Amino acid sequence: MNPQKISKYDYHNYVLFAFFLLTITALFAIFSLDFTPKDHVKICAFILAIFIYLVILLYFYVLHRQGEWVIPRTWKNVQNRPKFYFLLLLPLFAVLIFYLNFVFYPPLLHTVLLGTPTVVTVEASAVKGHGKKGSVYHSIQTPYDSTRIFRISADEYEHYKNQNLFMKVSVIQGHFGTYIQKIESIQIVKPTQNK
Repeated sequence: MNPQKISKYDYHNYVLFAFFLLTITALFAIFSLDFTPKDHVKICAFILAIFIYLVILLYFYVLHRQGEWVIPRTWKNVQNRPKFYFLLLLPLFAVLIFYLNFVFYPPLLHTVLLGTPTVVTVEASAVKGHGKKGSVYHSIQTPYDSTRIFRISADEYEHYKNQNLFMKVSVIQGHFGTYIQKIESIQIVKPTQNK
C-alpha cells in the first residue's frame, strides 16, 4: 500500500497546527515561567525567529511556484491581498511566536541543567499596575523580567509601598539567564540618619 501523497491543499494545515502548538507554548512561557534571559539571548532569539520565518516563507513560495501549494479557497482575504498578509501580518505573528519560544525554552533548559543555584539580594519596590479592563494588580518590582512570582496582595502592597526593600531570592544563574525559584525573604530598609 502506497502512502498517500500530501496534497497541495494540505501543507497549510500542518503549518497552522504547528503555529497553534507554538502559540500555546509561548503563552505558557509568558504566564508560567519565571525566567529572565540575558540581553544577548534576546537579540539572538529575535534574529533566529526572523530567519526561521523567512525560510518558511521561501519554502512556501517555492512550493507555490512549482504548483504544489495554493492559497486555500477559504482564505478569501489572503487570496485578495497575499502580499499584505504574508509580508506584514503573518510575520508580526510568526516572529513573535518563534521569538517567545526561542528566548525561553532553550536558554531555560540550559540554565536549569548547567546553572549554579544561589541566593541573591536585590533592591526592590512595591508597585501598582493596571491590567486589562481597568483591573489593578500589585507586585514587587525587581531587575528580573518575571512578574508572576512577585505578585503581592493589596494588604502587602499597603505595607511595602514607599519603602526601600531588599529581597533575597533563590535563583539558578546560568550563561543565558536567571531562573527564579522562590522568594526567601523581604526586608524593609530603614533610611539611616546622619547626626
